[in-house]
Formats: sequence, C-alpha cells, structure tokens
Amino acid sequence: MADTISFARGAPSLDIVDVEGLREASQLAFEKDPGGTVAYGTSVGYVPLREWIAGQHGVEVDQVLVTNGSMQADAFLFQLLVQAGDAVVVEAGEAGPEPPAVRAAPVHLAERRAGGADR
Repeated sequence: MADTISFARGAPSLDIVDVEGLREASQLAFEKDPGGTVAYGTSVGYVPLREWIAGQHGVEVDQVLVTNGSMQADAFLFQLLVQAGDAVVVEAGEAGPEPPAVRAAPVHLAERRAGGADR
C-alpha cells in the first residue's frame, strides 16, 4: 500500500499510529513554535510544514496545500472543480455530508461492489 493515498474518512487504528513519535513531535512543536502550535493558522496550512513539503518534492510553496483532513480537502476540490449544473458521481453508502458544492449539483450514486464502485 505504499503507493496508495487513502482519502477515507475517520480516525486511524492506534495499531498503525506511532504514538511515541507523535508525542515527541507534539513536545517539539510546543518547544519550537508554541504560537503556531495552538493558533488557527492559514487556510492553506501551517507555513513551515508547507515549506518542508515543497522542499521534499521540489515544488514552490504556493503549490502545496495542507488540510485538516479529507473532508476539508474534498470541500476545496469540489469548490474548485464542480460548477453549477455539473453532475457528480459518488459511491452509494458513502458516510458523512457532502461538501456544499456537491449538494448544489445533480448527484448520481454508483453501487458499491467488492472490487470498488461499479458504473
């Protein structure tokens, strides 16, 4: 699964979370940038993290967007990509509310199959 990026909603199982590493990272964040650690920040993400990601991938910082999770990322994408009157196909049984842009578009449900959504 190293080549897969999951946009599934929900919290990960603790057996795949490096709790000790997360604890150390949190402590370091409070030591190095206490204001940035607790502030709301910008809508495009924490600037030092965006700078680091840009450096890792050889792109400009303004090409990097960091979100709070898949629902926020979905909302940004739908706002950018879905225009009035566009049809949207979603997997039937998908949990959670759709982003506002989807609610304004005709939505077509694709049945869920063992191998993924069917046409």
